[in-house]
Amino acid sequence: MIIGFFAVKLERFGCCLIAGWAGFCLGVLLNESVFYMADSVPLMWTINGVLAAVCGALAFFYFNQSIILATSLIGSFFTVRGLGIMLGNFPNEYEVIAQMNS
Repeated sequence: MIIGFFAVKLERFGCCLIAGWAGFCLGVLLNESVFYMADSVPLMWTINGVLAAVCGALAFFYFNQSIILATSLIGSFFTVRGLGIMLGNFPNEYEVIAQMNS
């Protein structure tokens, strides 16, 4: 509730949080589609962290555009994840990471 309160009072801060989460989702999608071949957990977390930070920083300057892009990216990510769960045989991305560690 505290984060929600500040997100409402400080709109740009809330936009940066949403865009940061969208950047993280974009990093997960990139890792699942391209960078899985590197078979490196630190690379995965680095890509996710950098994309989250870059998208969050850009959201401060491009407020309206980042809200539109971030919500559409997050929605599409959860739609694909939901379909993967419903259709089956699609492992969770964190299960794939755990298999890379072993």
